[in-house]
Amino acid sequence: MRFRICLTTIFIVCSSSAIAVGQAKLEGHVSDDKNKAATDVRIIAPGGQATQTDSKGHFIINFPDSIQPGQATRIILGKAQWVVYQPLFGECTTQSIKRNRQLLIVIIVPKGSPLALSPARLSQIIADLGAERIRLRSDLTSQKQKLAEYAFIKRYTVEYGVTIDQFKAAAEQWAQIKDSDDKIERARKEYWLGNFSKVTDLTGEAGPVAVNVLRQTHKQHLDESRRVINIYKLEANAFDEQSKFTEALNSLRIINELFETRELSKDDLISEWTEVSFLIADTKTRLGEKLKGDAGLVLLKEALADYQKTAPFYTRRDLPQRWAMVQHNSGYVLFELGDRVTGPEGIKYLNDAVSAFRTALEGFNLAEAPLDRAMTLHNLGRALSRLGDNTVDWAAGNKYMIEASEAYEAALRIDMVLKIPEFAGADQSSLGAVLSKLGNRLGSRPESIEYLKRAVIAYRSAIELHTGDKLVQIRAGEQSKLGETLQELGERVSGSEADQYFSEAAAAHRSTLEVFTPKLPELWGLAQRGLARAYFSLRQWPRAADAYGNVLTVDEDNREAYLRLAKIYHNQLFDFEKEFVLTKEWLLRHPEDFEAQPHSVETYFTTGRLTEFKQRVTAVLNDPETATFFKTALRAIQIASLLEEKKANEVLDRLDALIKEVEDARPKFKLIWTFDGARHFIHENEKLLPYEGWLGRLFDALSSTDRDMMLRALQEVRSEFKE
Repeated sequence: MRFRICLTTIFIVCSSSAIAVGQAKLEGHVSDDKNKAATDVRIIAPGGQATQTDSKGHFIINFPDSIQPGQATRIILGKAQWVVYQPLFGECTTQSIKRNRQLLIVIIVPKGSPLALSPARLSQIIADLGAERIRLRSDLTSQKQKLAEYAFIKRYTVEYGVTIDQFKAAAEQWAQIKDSDDKIERARKEYWLGNFSKVTDLTGEAGPVAVNVLRQTHKQHLDESRRVINIYKLEANAFDEQSKFTEALNSLRIINELFETRELSKDDLISEWTEVSFLIADTKTRLGEKLKGDAGLVLLKEALADYQKTAPFYTRRDLPQRWAMVQHNSGYVLFELGDRVTGPEGIKYLNDAVSAFRTALEGFNLAEAPLDRAMTLHNLGRALSRLGDNTVDWAAGNKYMIEASEAYEAALRIDMVLKIPEFAGADQSSLGAVLSKLGNRLGSRPESIEYLKRAVIAYRSAIELHTGDKLVQIRAGEQSKLGETLQELGERVSGSEADQYFSEAAAAHRSTLEVFTPKLPELWGLAQRGLARAYFSLRQWPRAADAYGNVLTVDEDNREAYLRLAKIYHNQLFDFEKEFVLTKEWLLRHPEDFEAQPHSVETYFTTGRLTEFKQRVTAVLNDPETATFFKTALRAIQIASLLEEKKANEVLDRLDALIKEVEDARPKFKLIWTFDGARHFIHENEKLLPYEGWLGRLFDALSSTDRDMMLRALQEVRSEFKE
């Protein structure tokens, strides 16, 4: 707010651009008694802090940390024969750098200025004189006779360059003027004249009127205050609806700053202040979720602190649902922090989130706030599930997961009563996710299958509940999760039951692909991977190959897709040329893949590139870093290549080297290699057909389950060889 009188003023304002030295400052604009900016005037504070006004009369005095906002101080002028006219004696109060923006009106005048004895000034002095008289506890019977005894009057006359006689004469003349209708002004004059009974008559009439005006003014101020609050709340809501959270936060901060500067009264508007604090916390939460890195963490921590500010006002006894809302939202922020922060600190945030959600449930009872209770149970489930993911202790993690499933089931019971399918669908989907995790965590234990079956039921329920065009992508995502869970179930059982699960998994992924098209490459790729796994398990090799090929078009570094597609080409479809190209391209991108290197050597054999095969197999066999089982397998392929080249005379030497390698291996040595592709190539190769049976027995020998069995079979194969 700005005040303006007919004379010149100093505006003392708190500005965010001010240079902060301590917590307190004085900042203003100096003008003289002719309403002209006072330039190059030295302004001095009692502690010696001083500054010069600039060309516009502006100045700033920053105080050290020992001076706090709200302390009494005084400014004087470093300009000869000039004094601070307003405020009286230059006395003022230090202001806060961060909060105080109150306007301080100051006028500077030359000593002896007529303004010192003006009617307005005399009225002010007489009013202050009464207060000063009480303060000094003076017992004066005649104010006119003993005027010189008042230190207050003496100080005033000395400060402003007038004499006691001049002051008396001006005051006498002023007191005799009867044309004022202002009862307070008349009472002050009667006070000067010593007519104290008239003073009480006048103040008795003026007091109730002034009180009524005060109340009306106060009511008007409150009405205008609420109007300001509502304007900026509405603006913030509009920004929020557009997901413009930064702008929404700025609107709410305007209200908060008005409270901090006391332009809005927190005492009178405590409900509004609490609501604004809550909305600021909520907006910071949403903005913190949106921002990554440290910026988001800072906002989330601020939001948590802002929610706690409201706790003394939203009490459980008086406002149980508001109290519960604060607990719930605090839990939400704690969950977000726990989701971002790793290690023990993150675990603590998640544990605190669980505690906050459980506390909120005490305020959201089923009869009065069923929907809020359901939402809190859902978020409790999320926090418990994440705790289960992040907890190192396996048994404790399982316990959290089970508690999470119970929370989701409790939320579901409320959803079904309220008949809110979208919420019920979300809880079913979340229940499916946590049950699926439990099934995976338990591995081969019998109860894992039961958890996975329950997860399938939950996902199917979620899909049924999430109807309509607006939820089509959510439904597709749940189809994908259903397919993954069915795949897990199929891998835990066998026979026709397994194939049934794999078929259902493939159907779920095909449904997903109706929505997640190549226009959504990442989601399309994930669905293709799920479909490929199902087809692979069903031994539908061409379909599996197509799906894995699709995965590699959007994720060329997907190792699972490469290994399985290479295996399908080599051992099932016998498309050796495609395998050769696939492996060559993979190794160009991943030359460090030591598992792919030996397999790539075999592709040179199965595609008839014998010269390159000999070079590459020699290099791999001579590399000390190559694993024994890779070398053993490649020695067998090398023997087949010698027979193709009609070098049967070298076979036994190579076979002896292979046998020696197996002898040196550990007792439980087992070859992890399949020779299906090599067998097929040999069967189709006229040069190798005469040796097909013997080579087949060589490959069979290498498939033995331990070293000693393998050695016996290899010795037998050696004895059977005929050039």
